[in-house]
Amino acid sequence: MTKFKIGDRVALPQVGVGCVVNISTNTAFGPEREFYEIRPDRQSSTIYIPTDLDPGERGLRRVMTAKQARQVIEVLATGTPPLTDQEWRKTLKERLKSADVDEQAALIRDLATRGQHRRLSAQEKSYLEKAQEALMSELVEALHQTPEEVKAAMEKALIVGIDVPKATAPSM
Repeated sequence: MTKFKIGDRVALPQVGVGCVVNISTNTAFGPEREFYEIRPDRQSSTIYIPTDLDPGERGLRRVMTAKQARQVIEVLATGTPPLTDQEWRKTLKERLKSADVDEQAALIRDLATRGQHRRLSAQEKSYLEKAQEALMSELVEALHQTPEEVKAAMEKALIVGIDVPKATAPSM
């Protein structure tokens, strides 16, 4: 089980990058427990995650490395066969909450691809926006680039993934 300390930079699905600002004991959520207090970069709120749970269970993980970030962009550029509507509805919310950054990138890729073939529902658009914002904040941190540079790289990769069949998608 991964342990974090105050000052660690962490990533959460749907939220993006934040910082462990404190580790405290609290009884507000039931019996006394120790919590990581995480302040997301893009929000003014604080998120509390129990330290006695596997952080991966809540999607909490260390910010990816630059090498992992480049691999994630490759996932965005990899075409994929569309899921059936039944498969899609079952996995959409689970994938948004996944601690696996490749799974989050695949969700973005799949939603973008789906949007090219049919109109996205309001829920799908919301999931796409949340996933893109969270992933972009982490890529900015991992690659030490501006949000504009990362957004351009993500968009370019998605265009490649939509236009190029899976077997011939170029690697970045």
